[in-house]
Amino acid sequence: MKKFILVLLILYFKAIACDFNFDTLPLHLSKTCLYKNIQSKQLNSRIFTFTPQFELWTDGARKNRWLYFPQGSVINTDDANNWVFPVGTMFWKEFSKKGLRLETRFLKKIKTGKVGSWIFGTYLWNEAETEAKLIEFGQSSARGTNHDIPAMSECQWCHGKYLKNPDGGWFKDIRVQGFDAIQLAKDGSKLPECNTYKNPNPALQNSALKLNLDYLVVNSLVSNSHNWREVKPLMPGSEIEKEALGYLHANCSSCHGETGQAQGLGIDFKHDLSKSSITRLPSYLTTFKIPTRMYRRSANMMRLAPQDIQNSALWLRVETETPGEMMPKIGRKSRDPYGVCILKKYVEEL
Repeated sequence: MKKFILVLLILYFKAIACDFNFDTLPLHLSKTCLYKNIQSKQLNSRIFTFTPQFELWTDGARKNRWLYFPQGSVINTDDANNWVFPVGTMFWKEFSKKGLRLETRFLKKIKTGKVGSWIFGTYLWNEAETEAKLIEFGQSSARGTNHDIPAMSECQWCHGKYLKNPDGGWFKDIRVQGFDAIQLAKDGSKLPECNTYKNPNPALQNSALKLNLDYLVVNSLVSNSHNWREVKPLMPGSEIEKEALGYLHANCSSCHGETGQAQGLGIDFKHDLSKSSITRLPSYLTTFKIPTRMYRRSANMMRLAPQDIQNSALWLRVETETPGEMMPKIGRKSRDPYGVCILKKYVEEL
């Protein structure tokens, strides 16, 4: 009897054990080390959770985000705008709707360098929510909802980082979204006059240790605090301007930035911590009173036409639900009521 119990214990601990040192994508989410026990949703130790203060709209899906740091590692933040993560860092983002887990996206840094340094994949949850399986080509209407899981090739739209090689040509790196100084400086509190959208689906779980910028600085998990302990990085401007700039940073800068897929258009929505006024920010300098090049509904169309939303492509692209015109292109079918409202106020206030 004792031998039988011992065998059961060995099998049990073997089932929940996880090797954090893998460098190829596991076929199942349970092997990515997020969970100590995926069936009970018990997280592994040293898993952190975080919530960016400005979130990417994905048709109202609710999200949980987790992070794992290898013990003793530090994020290189010498460039305050472009953090470099240590080998072994892992990120997970879980999407849910109607109380159902739909997918969990995964990123892991497996080596230094700029090519092939990250592995990434998407895992589709089964009906019993006891496991999630790696899928390559995406899934429409996941688990009977209106949520579409993108194909792995589409992940490059948001996570692809395109850099010019000094010797000629281009190479592609992977970027982490929603985890930077401005996103972790505080938990976002949306403007009440725009926050009319009530999502009835609460986050399914949030049991890990909460991570924010204060925690990273106090626990020396960043190489350079840039005085963040005394002065928190903040968006400049009025409350409306802060929310609008943060929204653009979260929803648009992955493509429209100096290393994004659409960098050739010369639009840059990535927030620059070194700029203390709106008129010096890339998001202002590359849009304010600049005529559109590709999206022209009228002769007066501009990227940002102050006090004129009908001639501001910045607002129209977020407001429309027309395929081929709406922005972002990936991950949404419906307009974000909060984004439409806050960007309208932003344009009208300028």
